[in-house]
Amino acid sequence: MKKLLLIPAIACILYSGAQTKTDSLNLVRQTAAMYDLRFTAAEADSMLEGLQEYSDYYKLLHQTPALNSIPYPFAFNPALMQQQPTVKQNSINWAIPANIALPANRNDLAFYSVRELASLIRSKKISSVELTRFFLNRLKKWGDTLQCIISLTEDIAMNAAKKADADLAKGIYHGPLHGIPYGIKDLFAVKNTKTTWGSTPYKDQVIDEDAFVYSQLAKAGAVLCATHGTCNRVPAVHLQVLRLQRLPGWFHLPSERKPGVPSYPPHHVVAPPVFAPHLAR
Repeated sequence: MKKLLLIPAIACILYSGAQTKTDSLNLVRQTAAMYDLRFTAAEADSMLEGLQEYSDYYKLLHQTPALNSIPYPFAFNPALMQQQPTVKQNSINWAIPANIALPANRNDLAFYSVRELASLIRSKKISSVELTRFFLNRLKKWGDTLQCIISLTEDIAMNAAKKADADLAKGIYHGPLHGIPYGIKDLFAVKNTKTTWGSTPYKDQVIDEDAFVYSQLAKAGAVLCATHGTCNRVPAVHLQVLRLQRLPGWFHLPSERKPGVPSYPPHHVVAPPVFAPHLAR
């Protein structure tokens, strides 16, 4: 709560006038101290851009008169006015298609949907180990270019892929994510990997526990190949990127982009050039 109150306090002060970067850093640390919070110079520096954005938001707010007729958003509701959201849970079609063939060009596997890859794995046309190595190689090839990978979890991936293949050989099939390689935001803790939260002060943070989301994916047989970057200042305007992005295939390399397929910045993807596309098309 202290940190939430700190944001508007500093933003308002920054809004009050121009100053040097050193002045701003000192202001951040001094204001934080009033809330019994202590930030290093590096931590304060990582906050400046976000605080300036908040300051700009407050300027916009101040341009709009707070009339009594304006309803205040005490609760966030994404629905448009007079729009009634659907409250009935419709059934989800998890059916795995039959007769999916391996592509002549193996690179095309990067653009297969999860259900198509699941079909290949369940029919044993490709093993999880083979598929995982394919995506790991793409991670290694394109990781530096895309700048989206925090930790390459090769050991975790290969162990999980071998287990997926061994289970399938015994007749144990965990479902459509069985043996499917994927990536997860580094907002979610995975033992022995970095959980940076997309913020410089936590660039070397390692949390010795597994997030519930990761644990559930592991139970479903999914294969974690990497943790990938997160937008900074998640509590502000980037909460929407917390979702698993439906294991998408949105972000394509320039040489591989298909007509009509949009390209998004690396922090909005589960590295689609290197991971499987989304569940449903």
